[in-house]
Amino acid sequence: MSKNLVIGLAIGYPVEKIQNFVLSLRQYYDGNAVFITDSEDQSMMQFFNTHDIHSIVLEEKVNIGLIGFERWAIYRDVINEYFSDVENVLTSDVRDVVFQGNPFDHFTDAELEFSTEPLKIGECVEHNAKWILDIYGQDVLDQVKDNVILCAGVVGGKKSGILALCDLILEEAEHLKKINRLTFTDQASLNVMYGQGKCPSSTLHLTGDDAMATMHHAKTLTFDRQGYLLSNAGNRIAMVHQYDRCGFSGLNFIKNAMQVAGPSGLEVVARYAVRNVPAHDLT
Repeated sequence: MSKNLVIGLAIGYPVEKIQNFVLSLRQYYDGNAVFITDSEDQSMMQFFNTHDIHSIVLEEKVNIGLIGFERWAIYRDVINEYFSDVENVLTSDVRDVVFQGNPFDHFTDAELEFSTEPLKIGECVEHNAKWILDIYGQDVLDQVKDNVILCAGVVGGKKSGILALCDLILEEAEHLKKINRLTFTDQASLNVMYGQGKCPSSTLHLTGDDAMATMHHAKTLTFDRQGYLLSNAGNRIAMVHQYDRCGFSGLNFIKNAMQVAGPSGLEVVARYAVRNVPAHDLT
């Protein structure tokens, strides 16, 4: 069995929404990968089989409004029941993630590998700062506002570190539920717990490093001639999150995931983008 595991949720998604994740992943990584789904859609199952993706169909309905927290229980249970022998785990969003390399090549000796956003918490007034203020209050926001934003959608680490983080987040969810503060966003809790020193040893991968990039707040993008996003060191960044928030530059990621070229490839990419990329991100 491979020592590594990639795990993602395909709840409510058709094949088209996850194809770029899988197609790009399998260009660089041939180890364990598992998707958790909420249906046995035959086209989805066939796609998984074609690309050697394990699939697990949930027996109970997921509360989509609380999926940010519920996913950590799913991660924990899947790892413990099906992949207890792995050493490293990458948990990831799937709809808006593509790969340009093997992310495990950039794992360190830390228990956790965090992707980050290129802003401090206090600078993200519409989302991260507001989430923390609404849930935890001004005093807690003041404690963490100068920290770089950790992205809950892409977290890697040793199996022990990921399982410990699952327990931390789920315990926090129980606490928030008791005080009627439980919402959709696990990211607020993740950033607060990290800021309070509760997380296991961690490496922060900044946008611009070789390992991972989160694009929503990224201002300057550098691509090579083949359309691959480059790090500050001039290397292809292994994993790109929120690739569909890069305007027309984001079409490069779709092209490379699909491995298409020429006029016919351009048509394929354009049709995919029209169907799947929000209009406000095609600017």
